[in-house]
Amino acid sequence: MTGWVHKYDTILLEKNPDVYNPYYTKTLYMEYKDGKNPWKSIIDDKGLTKDDFDTGLLYSLNCDWYLKNDTDKADWARQWELDNLKPFTCIYEAPDHDPTYDSLVSKVEEWMAEETILPDSIPKDEPTQKCLHFTFIF
Repeated sequence: MTGWVHKYDTILLEKNPDVYNPYYTKTLYMEYKDGKNPWKSIIDDKGLTKDDFDTGLLYSLNCDWYLKNDTDKADWARQWELDNLKPFTCIYEAPDHDPTYDSLVSKVEEWMAEETILPDSIPKDEPTQKCLHFTFIF
């Protein structure tokens, strides 16, 4: 996780109610109902694709996931930090519009072109943004 807590308490975003929030949850950990990820039925019933999710939030979800679960991608991120002397961030819009982050965003987008993680791919018992929020607050 990058340390940023994303809005998790609404499934559709206020700024654009036509797009879905991939971080939406009501639980601290990903809980499965009847053995299924709760996002699975939402995505299947509505026929959602990656285009139906907020671009920046889906980018952050994927970036966080890659860094946590893929050693090669995490190693690339650490090397990027050393080369650029800046922290790797999974925020879609670079801090202060710093052009150094363009290579970072391009690389994560390249990873997403190979495999985009949707919320129905998150395994059971994985901490959610709600868990991260409670960790920071308490």
